Amino acid sequence: MKAILKHTLTAFCALAMAWQTQLMFGSQRGIAESAFLWSATVFVYHFTLPSRWWAVVHGPIAAVAFFLLQPVQQLAALLPFALWLLYIGTPGTGAWGLRRLPWLKPLAVALAWTAATTLFPIHPELWTQTVGLCITRLVLVFALALAYDLHDRAEDHAGGLPTLAAQLGAHGTFRVIRLCWVVAALGILLDAGRFGVGLTVGRLLGVLLTAWLLERLFRPGVDVSWRKIAVDGLMLVQPVVVAIFFKHF
Repeated sequence: MKAILKHTLTAFCALAMAWQTQLMFGSQRGIAESAFLWSATVFVYHFTLPSRWWAVVHGPIAAVAFFLLQPVQQLAALLPFALWLLYIGTPGTGAWGLRRLPWLKPLAVALAWTAATTLFPIHPELWTQTVGLCITRLVLVFALALAYDLHDRAEDHAGGLPTLAAQLGAHGTFRVIRLCWVVAALGILLDAGRFGVGLTVGRLLGVLLTAWLLERLFRPGVDVSWRKIAVDGLMLVQPVVVAIFFKHF
């Protein structure tokens, strides 16, 4: 079960977040867009891992799906891909990659996810209306990326990889993460006039739930072998909340 989640959860989260964007802005995409987002996410998350064969399988699928996209969609897809290239840096060494710059490491991840799940899924004419959602999604992913690095502190230190979480320590990292929740809430409030009170309250509750769950994941005695999967899974909270409140409120 853990192996299946490890290989597919991030891609499933990407699809869920993209679907949330489409639901909120009344936009629809086809099979090619979903296939590209799924396969490209699997590819970039496994390309530098020992399980690279998973990337080898999905890389060609992503390439075929990419050429089935409309030109404007291809341009939108190139932004997160370019960020990924900058993130990993020199193949094999990553000598100049953004992942070696403590502040830019989580920011690059957050920007790539925001572009891939907010801008790519909808028509460009709607992009100017996504400012609030972009802010919320950016800081949510930034916070979860920090939590990821906090979990990996020992491994990153052993590999000589400097991270913001290692520099700040656990207490400092969670201070930044809590600030992210405040900014995420401000992004949601910025959208209140467009989406109404019910959905706004639901999304705010989703941020509170995400914050509460993340804090619990780092309490003493938690099974750390499942922590990274659980951190990834927190990306599903907002899509689930929107699905519930968008329909009923």
